[in-house]
Amino acid sequence: GTHHYTYLSVVSSETSESTGTRLINNTLSAVPNEGTTYSYENRQPSSEIGDSWVSLLEFMMNGTGISADISKCYLRVLCDDLTARLRLCVWYKNPEQLKDMIVYERKTLDFGDSQAALIIRIIQEKYLARICDYNLTRHIILFGAYADNYSGSLEQRWMYEMIQTDLTETHEVVGLPLKNVWTDISTDPRILQKIE
Repeated sequence: GTHHYTYLSVVSSETSESTGTRLINNTLSAVPNEGTTYSYENRQPSSEIGDSWVSLLEFMMNGTGISADISKCYLRVLCDDLTARLRLCVWYKNPEQLKDMIVYERKTLDFGDSQAALIIRIIQEKYLARICDYNLTRHIILFGAYADNYSGSLEQRWMYEMIQTDLTETHEVVGLPLKNVWTDISTDPRILQKIE
């Protein structure tokens, strides 16, 4: 049947506590002297992942900053079977010695997929912004998003708990839970429980 392989890169971070090594699916890459990938030949318009400058300004606009990160964001978005066969991944049971090759169908989006951020942006605009309870939460989702992160600010400290709860519950409804929600005013007293 229909199938295609995409190029993978490996990125390491010595400072990351959650993801020390990450495979990046580069769907827009062309392997030198090996032709092009399916996605490279069929490029889509560039995706809107948000504006990092606006996101930073949103965080600094008012006295109480709020920041959040969607947990394993792209890996929570499923692909149909045909799309999974267009995103095959070759790996090894013994990667150190490059032995016992395995072919995986990747049935979720991946970090590095050219259109993953666009799909998340559509989810934010068409679903999340419409189901949250407060206009401030809606504003953070629509204007404070940058890829799978949010930044915003609130005029009053008491608003933090209300907006944090609304932001968290709204994302739970669509299966995109937030890893954490932070503020710059003081340590969240429940932060140690949230990290565990």
